[in-house]
Amino acid sequence: MVLPSFMICGQWSSFLIVCLSCYTLKFIEFFYFFMLRLLSLADMIIYNLQKGWEHLWKISWYPYVLHYFIISASVTITLNFRPLYYHDISSLKIEETSGFSKKVIRENYDALIDYNQFFYSGKLKLTLPMSREGRIHFEEVKRIFVGIECLCVITLILSCFLIKRKIRSRNIDFLKSASIITVLLPVTVGILCAVNWDVAFTMFHEIMFRNDYWIFDEATDPVIMILPDAFFLHCAVMIILLILIGSLLCMGFRSFFRHRFML
Repeated sequence: MVLPSFMICGQWSSFLIVCLSCYTLKFIEFFYFFMLRLLSLADMIIYNLQKGWEHLWKISWYPYVLHYFIISASVTITLNFRPLYYHDISSLKIEETSGFSKKVIRENYDALIDYNQFFYSGKLKLTLPMSREGRIHFEEVKRIFVGIECLCVITLILSCFLIKRKIRSRNIDFLKSASIITVLLPVTVGILCAVNWDVAFTMFHEIMFRNDYWIFDEATDPVIMILPDAFFLHCAVMIILLILIGSLLCMGFRSFFRHRFML
């Protein structure tokens, strides 16, 4: 018996529909489980990343707080340590090279230091002439020093909280990390200064300032005559020494607490 062609086509169509339906269901089932596994894998990766970041955060940020405190405190102390400059007035013979009296030199230097203080809100008042560019430069210097002073206060508070918390938990290994991280800066800067102080001095100003107002003309800004490069070199040396002392203190406190807690 020969079936009509339309019946044969209908049977094949039904067969194809059934096959396609089965394969579609299989594909949907496969895709569903594949997405479940993929989402599970993604969730596991995100969880591990979060845990890793939390662990990294707990480990890494503690030493850097002390690191920034030691550096900012060293700069702040050096800035406000006026006896260093008073000594340099004689040792560098600033009176002879500038042509100004010791009284004028000290008055103008003190005015500069007072101006760079956080709580000083007035204008810079020098007895020496000063150009517009020179005044702008000192305003930029003030912003930098005020920022360093603020950083010093903030990191001091955080450091006190951090050290107190870590001592309670008897986990003081961060002091070693802080000491190592901190000592890297003075070593690097010290090498640069020893190799070529003039290049290091120029590089510092080019990084910190976006203009050339720091290049003073003695005719319009005679204040530069009472601030020789050698004085800034002495300041850099003092900052480096203070940072090294801070680094050594971190190691000393770590040894003290390890001995006390018998770790």
